[in-house]
Amino acid sequence: MNSKKSRIGVLISTSMCRNDLLFGRSLASVLSQSVEPDSILIVDDNENSHASEELVAKLNSYHNPKIHYLKNYHTHGFSGTGAWNSGIEWYTSKFNDCDYIAFLDDDDSWESTYLECQCNTINAFLNKNGSLPGACCAYLKRSDCPSPHTFKQSDITNENFLCGNIGIQGSNMFFRLDTLKRINGFDEKLPSCTDRDLLIRLLQLSPKIQFAITPMVLVNHFAWDGSITYDKGKKHLGITRFFEKYIQLYTPELLKKAIHRAEKLFNYNDSNNIYKLFDLVHNRADEKKIVIGIALHNGRNTIRRCLQSILNQENLSSHLWVLIADDDSNDGWEENVSDLLTLTNVMVIRVKNNATHKTRNDIHAYVKKYFGSVELIGRLDCDDTYSDNLVLSRIEHIQKQSRADVVLAGNYLRLEDKVISRVNRATKDLLDCDYLINRLKDMSNGIPEAELPSCNVFMSKRSLHDYPAKNSAEDHFLLVDLLLGKNDYRIAIAEDVLLTVYNLDGKITADNKRCALYLQTRKELYQRGLDLCKKKKENSVH
Repeated sequence: MNSKKSRIGVLISTSMCRNDLLFGRSLASVLSQSVEPDSILIVDDNENSHASEELVAKLNSYHNPKIHYLKNYHTHGFSGTGAWNSGIEWYTSKFNDCDYIAFLDDDDSWESTYLECQCNTINAFLNKNGSLPGACCAYLKRSDCPSPHTFKQSDITNENFLCGNIGIQGSNMFFRLDTLKRINGFDEKLPSCTDRDLLIRLLQLSPKIQFAITPMVLVNHFAWDGSITYDKGKKHLGITRFFEKYIQLYTPELLKKAIHRAEKLFNYNDSNNIYKLFDLVHNRADEKKIVIGIALHNGRNTIRRCLQSILNQENLSSHLWVLIADDDSNDGWEENVSDLLTLTNVMVIRVKNNATHKTRNDIHAYVKKYFGSVELIGRLDCDDTYSDNLVLSRIEHIQKQSRADVVLAGNYLRLEDKVISRVNRATKDLLDCDYLINRLKDMSNGIPEAELPSCNVFMSKRSLHDYPAKNSAEDHFLLVDLLLGKNDYRIAIAEDVLLTVYNLDGKITADNKRCALYLQTRKELYQRGLDLCKKKKENSVH
């Protein structure tokens, strides 16, 4: 390669306390290259501080001015995507757009002529085409495969990357810096399938991006039990998110082929949900829908009752869908409702949040992205139920008659598995600022009768609000923002509808009531209401 035009930077991400592999395998192979790189950056993605200290000390012992250390400041884990992005940003501040970044996993290695051969390929491409290629890739040999991955220029297509990987992954990725910048690096929401994702985005951005191929086996990829390939949970989550991200690009044939590969290689077990998503996006986007979201973590004992109360709803003119967001459950809840999960209109999405508000917001984001024409979006906790089989049709009727953006109903209360006499009605008084403020004040003083009927809110796509980042009373905050916020929403109060049977024995609710967080957040809610009410009155005067 013409050294006056382009430099080579090596980027190694290391994690999981694998200093032995880093120094004994990957870095050793870099330092033995026949053509030396201009810079070597080690991005530390270890959570173990001892491993990081050991890493820094060992790097310093080399006394090599080309070797640099950087602590990952992006997303930790997730197949090293955050570490790669930290490294790309570092090189962006040091290198030019025409310089190249060579990626290497800390448990892989290069043949001694890897960089030399890549440079030769790039020079040949430059002499032939008058421009530098966006990427240059050599062949890779996996330790768990009898033969190396080989590919041709014609193999570098969206279709192939949607179905699998032709052999461009991690340690044989050799990209021009401006190419990486144009596609904004790696997607940090993907715990696997990151390489395929990067290449698809590259092809989407510019189909004319040229890949130069070095037709030689120069990269050694070592598959082992601790790698992402063999981490079933992360692998499956990554595959699911990849399918979700690109579902609009699939044809039925491509999807079937991709799912078959995932099932065969990785025992992928979420195929039914992906097929449902494909049908939803490609065939049912224009249907009028009501979507009920369930944020769930370990709901084995209650989820059947909850689901059946939704699916038993009658007299609806819109199609009813149930969207369950499973937040890293481990109690086998799906076994208890396996028959219901086969239904076309029941879908499951996988999240890892450990926070109810985040999971509910993931449901909202999913609805916005995939569900097309939606009339109403509601929520039901997995330990709650609808009070009878006609309540949703009554809500639907009220919404259609009033053309409301928000519909609010009331609820029954269940304690120790019995419905108690006290009910929580939604009244039009809630639309009055002063009444609402007084009620919020009572809530802040711990009066249970003052609690808002916040579990019974339905929103249109237009009014769909995210839940605030609160670990208690997040649904009350949402309702107050809808009632008092600076918006022009039409709000209908279903005064005669007791929509749900709300469970007072829920673990999260019980835990909240035992700590200071319960009253603290309600005092914050009261203050939030005061502020919004003041602004609303000021705006009405003006």
